[in-house]
Amino acid sequence: MTINRIQTLKTRLAELEAAIAETEKRLPAHSIKPPVMHELLDLEDERDSVLRELGELLPGIEKGEA
Repeated sequence: MTINRIQTLKTRLAELEAAIAETEKRLPAHSIKPPVMHELLDLEDERDSVLRELGELLPGIEKGEA
């Protein structure tokens, strides 16, 4: 069960990283639109949550060791 959860979290993390990169590309240098910024913050919050859970299941993950 734990292995499946870890794989699910790693997959979601990759999806979130891609979504964050895409959202960052849509950010203009000036006059950032609030909806885009909110989307980016929400994605980053979810990424942080996934990293925390992975860190609990795999110690050292937050330091980039896994």
